[in-house]
Amino acid sequence: MKKIIVVFTLLLMVSCNSQGKRPLVGVTEYQQKLNANYKDASISPLKKET
Repeated sequence: MKKIIVVFTLLLMVSCNSQGKRPLVGVTEYQQKLNANYKDASISPLKKET
């Protein structure tokens, strides 16, 4: 039983490794288009009050 717990713990630790992941950057093409739509008052989903 101890071996199963040790193996499970090691697998969990390996699966949580984030070295291969890249950080999120706030300058994606989608975000730029979304920001442009909100800035343009003629097509913005926001009302003037908000």
